[in-house]
Amino acid sequence: VHAWVNYEKLLQKCYLGRLVAIDPAVNTEELFFGNSENSPKSPKSPKESAQPSVNNTAPSKVLSPKILPQNKVTPLDDSKTVPANTLLNNSSPSKVQQTVEEPAQTVPLPRFDWIQKTDYITVIFYTKAFSNPLVEIRPPSVDNLLGIFMEYDYQVFTNEIKFLKPIQWPCQVKINYETGKVEVQFKKSESKIWENYGVLKQKCEDASLVAKESKYKYIVLNKIEVNYNTSLLELQRIDETKLTVPIGRHIRVFGNIQGEELSRSYTPVPYSLFTKFKPQTFVTDNICLMVKSYPRGSISKFICNKKKGDVVDISQPIGSFNLNSIDNRETFLLLAAGTGITPMLGLLLFLLDRRMRKCQNVTLLFFNRTEEDILVRNHLDILQNEDTRFKVEHVLSQADSKWKGINGQVSEEILQNAVDKHLLNTVYKQSDIFVFVCGPTPFTNLSYTLLSEVGFNQDQLHLFLG
Repeated sequence: VHAWVNYEKLLQKCYLGRLVAIDPAVNTEELFFGNSENSPKSPKSPKESAQPSVNNTAPSKVLSPKILPQNKVTPLDDSKTVPANTLLNNSSPSKVQQTVEEPAQTVPLPRFDWIQKTDYITVIFYTKAFSNPLVEIRPPSVDNLLGIFMEYDYQVFTNEIKFLKPIQWPCQVKINYETGKVEVQFKKSESKIWENYGVLKQKCEDASLVAKESKYKYIVLNKIEVNYNTSLLELQRIDETKLTVPIGRHIRVFGNIQGEELSRSYTPVPYSLFTKFKPQTFVTDNICLMVKSYPRGSISKFICNKKKGDVVDISQPIGSFNLNSIDNRETFLLLAAGTGITPMLGLLLFLLDRRMRKCQNVTLLFFNRTEEDILVRNHLDILQNEDTRFKVEHVLSQADSKWKGINGQVSEEILQNAVDKHLLNTVYKQSDIFVFVCGPTPFTNLSYTLLSEVGFNQDQLHLFLG
């Protein structure tokens, strides 16, 4: 069968009925034709047949397949089982793929699919539109078993895959945040077309009940200076686990300073700041931080003093930003002050990259003290020149005499002028705009008050708070 022919989907729609995958322990003759005196004995009960999972990457609970009841073929249900991408071949029982039937879920399990080329295999999970998932992928064990964990809607979805044949590590992750499609690509150890991908087991748990480590160790891979007091760092998890940070979420960095453990929140920025600021095909699984060193900032100085090869403790991603809040929005205003630009950068790339409901225009009001304090100015200028939907306005509170831009601090006048300019020559009105705000707490609080006075409602605003 040619690699591009999805024969499993074709077989599922055949006249005799949909193809189903079964547990290899089930007696197929008895399953399809019923029990008889001459039939072999029924398979053991789940309790007798379940074997412990040899998987260092799996959660503490053992995942075991559930045996289908006698004389009953359970049709594949996307909310309960995995699509039956398998070959029912009696002559090769070792290649029969098992599908786990899960109990009814209040939250549907992500639908699963897979595709392959001679050298690569890609597993695909369909979460849901704007689910903004946290994706964590743990390295495979010696028997090709690995864990893919996705967290969204306050649930943790565990996906254990035992590949048919060996794969190489690391993998590459691609997430379409608009559709909720998650693709994980692996390079095969041997260039060959597989009969099927292997075995998948899925389960869903309440996120609040899943035990997690409070912090993980990361090593500094790369570091560059953004300006006179700000550094851009790339950090990689030491245990080789791949983790993506959802849009608008932040992490905490821990540091032991003079015998006391301190921590501070930072929002990761796109890896493309190291090269050219633009959307990426694959999501970086390393964490990139842009940190400004403050004279009295213990943690900020602690981070900025780190060098390549140093180790930093970092928490799991946290935050409350809900991507669904902008599902039906097409026009946006971003207010950022200083390092408050960090959550705006990933958000900005997402907005400009949307396809289903295309973003029509975005204006960034970037507040700083002096021109030297403007972070990633060249990246923003290039993006503005290449995409006419994006405009950036710089506002300086301590500008010199050569400055020709806007002077001052956030005010009702500056905001109203920005809104009027943003809506000029468009079909939109103020109630169509969605506003994001991030910066020092006094800036965020004042901006919220001023935006309310200008006429924005709460459902048009999101404030990023540390």
